[in-house]
Amino acid sequence: MNTLNLGVPGRRTAAWIAIVSLPLAFLTQLFLATASKGNSDFLYQSHDLLELAAPDADALYWGLWLDPFGFYLIYIPVIIYTWKALRHIDESIADISSAFGIGYCLLGTFGALTQAGSYEALHALYSSTDATEIREAAAAAWSATAGGQVRGLWLMEAFFAAVWLLGVSRLLFAIERSALGVGAAVLGFCWLVHWVLASADVIAISNLLMAAVVMLGPVWTAWLGVVLLRADRTA
Repeated sequence: MNTLNLGVPGRRTAAWIAIVSLPLAFLTQLFLATASKGNSDFLYQSHDLLELAAPDADALYWGLWLDPFGFYLIYIPVIIYTWKALRHIDESIADISSAFGIGYCLLGTFGALTQAGSYEALHALYSSTDATEIREAAAAAWSATAGGQVRGLWLMEAFFAAVWLLGVSRLLFAIERSALGVGAAVLGFCWLVHWVLASADVIAISNLLMAAVVMLGPVWTAWLGVVLLRADRTA
């Protein structure tokens, strides 16, 4: 029967986690926006980034540390619950999309925390000396770290997120949650196009798509949480 399996335990926990992820996501973005001053390319501007005053440097550091709790690790219980609650509809789609969803969470987390740890160490080194050679080495190290994460882990996460969300959208359509399914499909499509364009170095448009999923993704997740929370009333 194509309905949400309400017999699966943990629905309320997953729902509240999904809802709480929304304020955590926007808090993460607030920290990062404070550090970047609205500059979408700030991660690549090594000297400017390492010269940040302590308050802005702290904002960047804590923004990167909060990232897993706003966008990545926090989604894992929600993904596991939806996998269990929707697997009876189509096991293959549920299994594959959920595996890619967890992969997305892990790739994003590794990227964010690697950058956070590297930035803290390199900012301290850069701030402790006036030696040009040391500052150039620190800037080069940050460029390699940030570039590697953005072009490696964070690029691949886009593909993983696309597979996860497109699979979830198919399952949501099957239980007649069409609006929620459309939201997942739109986000999945945006992630997929971002991955293609970023891989091809079409940066301006891919950045716009990334901005869209960063803003809308947490809203969709919280919406899913509300749907899960109210599922017993609408069953």
